[in-house]
Amino acid sequence: MKKIKTVLITLSFFVVSSLMFAQNALADLLPPDGRRDTPSRPNINPEPKTFIDLIEPQHIIIGGAVLVIIIVSFVVLFKMRKK
Repeated sequence: MKKIKTVLITLSFFVVSSLMFAQNALADLLPPDGRRDTPSRPNINPEPKTFIDLIEPQHIIIGGAVLVIIIVSFVVLFKMRKK
């Protein structure tokens, strides 16, 4: 029971710290005044974009954090089942 509590506390600490990191990374992407610079006229002839250009950085950060949490939880569960 003590091992399960330790594992749960460690995973919860990891989740909270990764969410704090993602929040700080997202805050760095916004300008200081909090507004985005949107042009008054839309771009009529946009240049073609690739799939990678369409993915926003905050989605990559959050997706990476979630993927790491899932991998760590599966590793911990696998090690617990072996014992």
